[in-house]
Amino acid sequence: ANPQGGIVKQEAKIHISKEILELSAKTKSVFFKYQASLQVELMLRNMLKAAELSAESANRLLNAGSLRELETVSRKAVHEQSVFELYDIEAEVLTNRERLVFLMGFGGRDLSLKVVSTLPRIPDKEVELNDLENLAIMKRIDLFIFKERTKALAQKNAESIEWEWAIPRKEEEKTGEKKTSQSEKRNTHLS
Repeated sequence: ANPQGGIVKQEAKIHISKEILELSAKTKSVFFKYQASLQVELMLRNMLKAAELSAESANRLLNAGSLRELETVSRKAVHEQSVFELYDIEAEVLTNRERLVFLMGFGGRDLSLKVVSTLPRIPDKEVELNDLENLAIMKRIDLFIFKERTKALAQKNAESIEWEWAIPRKEEEKTGEKKTSQSEKRNTHLS
């Protein structure tokens, strides 16, 4: 068997795994951006309704003589600003949706994604951060690849080099004789 072939296959598997994990992380990030933009869109739609009602009531109060024109104009400006903000977030929703569809591999297809439009609540219990850095380092795929390559190179080199001289052996293996320890000498002397 060719150990080099096994090493190359292992490296290819690790590289593909790394690419899959990176794509998965990127897709997850874009999914949350899409979901967040949907939540902001929902909020802005509610704000737009409130601003529209406020502008309408300001017009009625102005016509009734109970409100100054400056206040009416101010409320209309808030309404118009809300319209522009809604247009911006609608464009962001579409952009995030397109990126998500592309990353999921459905590019070019008309999909109706069903996504909950609110992000999950922040957990009440905080995550333990004591060993988070060590865990992150242990899970890094690039360090794993480096470690596996190093092992493979060491194995390859070990097979091509005679390492007998570097391995310490006991004296009795070298001479074939068994040395008696000090305690054994005392025990035989006392007998």
